[in-house]
Amino acid sequence: MGILSRSCATLALAAALETRSEHPLARAVVEEASARGLDLPRAEAFEVVAGMGVRGRVEGVTYGVGRPEWAQEQGLGFPEGLRRALAAAASNQAFVGTAPVVIAAGSVLTDYVMRGGQLAYPIDLAIALEHMALQAVEEGLGTCWIGSFQEGSVRQILGIPAAVRIVGLMTLGYPGEPPRDKNRLPLDRIACRERWAF
Repeated sequence: MGILSRSCATLALAAALETRSEHPLARAVVEEASARGLDLPRAEAFEVVAGMGVRGRVEGVTYGVGRPEWAQEQGLGFPEGLRRALAAAASNQAFVGTAPVVIAAGSVLTDYVMRGGQLAYPIDLAIALEHMALQAVEEGLGTCWIGSFQEGSVRQILGIPAAVRIVGLMTLGYPGEPPRDKNRLPLDRIACRERWAF
């Protein structure tokens, strides 16, 4: 298949499975893959799971495409109770409970101080989360940093040991709406050259 972005590779896999399905959504997936000029891998052991989706093998690995409920039945989903609990722990921000993925960024190395006098772990985790956010944009996904949350509650909900400090949460998924234009400060209000100028 050559080198593809993850989103294109996922679309090619889905289309390979959906090629033999008669469902209108399946046809739309196949048409989109064709419009993008994607080469589809060969799917074997194709099976329709009534009311749920389709599954089959591609290069020896079994994949399924279908309803979220089907994924949850197979232990692959994000349980509803867990969604609600995380949203409540994140200051009742309802969108946290609708995200397909919520990343909790934590560290067990919490006492290392860099030469500049700052604790390393919050900075290291912020860098890691921001790299995830940048990659998500590349893949056509959206993210949102969550800084308003009750650390103890999140730790309890996810079974995270007390020795782990949770620095932030991040939701990940397809955005429900297009991004809004940002009202950003001009560069000369946030950066100066050679000497402090504010």
